Amino acid sequence: VKALAPEYYEAFLGEMRLRHPDDYADVVAQYDGEISYVDSQVGRLVAHLEAAGRLDDTAVVLMSDHGECFGEGGIHFDHHGLHDATIRVALMVCAPGIAPGRCAAMVSTEDILPTLAAWFGWETPPGTTGHSLAPVLAGGAAPEREYLVAVESTRQASLALRTERWKLILPIVRDARGNRLPDLHGHDRDPKPQLYDRDADPGEWHDVAEAHPEVRDRLLATLAAWREREVAARGGHDPVLESGLSLGSDEFMPRLRKRKA
Repeated sequence: VKALAPEYYEAFLGEMRLRHPDDYADVVAQYDGEISYVDSQVGRLVAHLEAAGRLDDTAVVLMSDHGECFGEGGIHFDHHGLHDATIRVALMVCAPGIAPGRCAAMVSTEDILPTLAAWFGWETPPGTTGHSLAPVLAGGAAPEREYLVAVESTRQASLALRTERWKLILPIVRDARGNRLPDLHGHDRDPKPQLYDRDADPGEWHDVAEAHPEVRDRLLATLAAWREREVAARGGHDPVLESGLSLGSDEFMPRLRKRKA
């Protein structure tokens, strides 16, 4: 892993203060430990609500902000990129009238506010996106959604379009002024779109863009149409191209080195 970006991973792993910094499993175990700790603390919260007699009139929504990459997209021990390892997050709901179960519907974090608004009679602010999940959580039909779009422009810039089966990732390698937008290690990126068949490859390890050009081109057209609508809604402005990276490698690495010191 360190050979991919020596300065980055030496600083990153050094900051973690591991007993065995060269042991990949030891690093993964740190993440597993974090998950176990959060699980126990959520359990304490729910147990307190139950003991106080408030669980039956309380809605508990547990949602993570991101996942973690362990090799997906060439990223290790970090949460950048638009592979599902990062953007497919936990979403657990406990609320009155909802029976225990699992749901495979394609939903988004933007659905949380409309769901809470539907439950509690709130008015949603103008421009609110997403769909209420109240019907599907009650056992009804899932929101009709052809695809989801994800965007990143912090340490690197990309767009992704995800359907039930396919994931398209489009790297953005230049901003509106033609300046390079490198990856999180400061390296130039390959601008070619990537395509993953999640039915055959749920881990998104194998790019099949060349094997399925018709799917790649169809999803690229869908993504371009979405992007055109979003730019038009912002008066012709594309925030990713105009603002560039909010925390590129040239800014992040000095921070990482400073923290390590």
